[in-house]
Amino acid sequence: MASPEQRGHDFAQLLRAGRKAKAWTQEDVIEEAGLSRSTYLRWEAGRVERPDPEQVRAVCRVLNIDPREAAVALGYLTRDEIGLGPEPPHPESPACRR
Repeated sequence: MASPEQRGHDFAQLLRAGRKAKAWTQEDVIEEAGLSRSTYLRWEAGRVERPDPEQVRAVCRVLNIDPREAAVALGYLTRDEIGLGPEPPHPESPACRR
């Protein structure tokens, strides 16, 4: 099982990738998702403790992130448990830069 720090990192990376894919600023996400600034900035910094499910759904919706990916990143479920295939490569990984 992943540590809380790893889960926070994984969720933050998912959010940043979704935001950058849309070429949005953090403020764009905050406004569109209806989150407080402090909540979103904490999440993107990897500090996630018991996030509100409705807020997670809102940010996934505006960033076009599959909410199942958020559940996996947060350590609530495994990819196998919900029938997701292997994890896609992260945009920062060498495989994606080729």
